[in-house]
Amino acid sequence: MDVHASADGVLVVRHDDTVDSTTNGQGEVRTKTLAELKALDAGYRWTDDDGATFPFRGQGITIPTLEEVFAALPDMPMTIEIKQADPSITQPLCDLIRRYNKTDQVIVGSFHNHALDDFRRICPEVATSGHEGDVRVCLSVSGAIGELVFTASGSVAGAATQWQHRDCHLTHGPQRPQSRPQRTGMDNQ
Repeated sequence: MDVHASADGVLVVRHDDTVDSTTNGQGEVRTKTLAELKALDAGYRWTDDDGATFPFRGQGITIPTLEEVFAALPDMPMTIEIKQADPSITQPLCDLIRRYNKTDQVIVGSFHNHALDDFRRICPEVATSGHEGDVRVCLSVSGAIGELVFTASGSVAGAATQWQHRDCHLTHGPQRPQSRPQRTGMDNQ
């Protein structure tokens, strides 16, 4: 699930950095307060019949906060992507993960290398995915030759994944029990 912060610093679950695509509002998530975001109809633009009907309009669907998701699904493993790099949301994300005791239930990723590096520094007990810089180093060290092996972390019931290229691990964080590696791709089994 993708995470941004409201103008008043509350973490919200939202893929896009604007509210335009699914709500009855316009503008960037980070420029709106939580109250402004909650006032929007998050089901406003959803349709499955090319716009003939909009069955979720006016149904009270709002943009959820990450805290609401954690509270509603306390035992659910989760993958969280830091979508907003500026201003940084890494400290409030780490604080919320710790407050809900989800350090062993989440894996955090981001396409923003500096945001993920910052999160790793602040919250080293939480597993993170590899970012572009990690992958580049890994592939250059390994020579980009060999099999890719997928290993699911048993402690987060498969939500946290770890890609290995030869001996190159592309996740960071605490060592966790692992299930038996499974070959992927076009190998002869």
